[in-house]
Amino acid sequence: MPDGDPPCSYGSDDLDELRQHSQRTGHVGIRDKDGLLEAARPTERKSVKGRAVAEVALGVLAATAAGVLAWKNQKLTAENDELAAENGGLKPMAGGLLAELAALVAENEFLKSASGAGTTLNSYRGG
Repeated sequence: MPDGDPPCSYGSDDLDELRQHSQRTGHVGIRDKDGLLEAARPTERKSVKGRAVAEVALGVLAATAAGVLAWKNQKLTAENDELAAENGGLKPMAGGLLAELAALVAENEFLKSASGAGTTLNSYRGG
């Protein structure tokens, strides 16, 4: 609106009344603040058609985003299932390797001990 338009003459000290007037007419009324009258210029009315178009566009955007996220989730779930199937035998293999490592550590500790070293030397001497 041009600056030459007169302010809305509706006045009230009740904020709810001013809000209702603004929603009904698109104007902002006058409010008595600290003994001074504040005058506001009329506001541009929101286009109902523009608001409806914006709501439809937001709905389409939200639906598209939800669809893309659902598709991506399905794809990642399938990939996860495939990797789990490929690597299913790794856990038992790792358990077996850990048991073998524990046996080797125990054998090494025995060989480092006095009785283990004596037994080993005696086996090489043939006695």
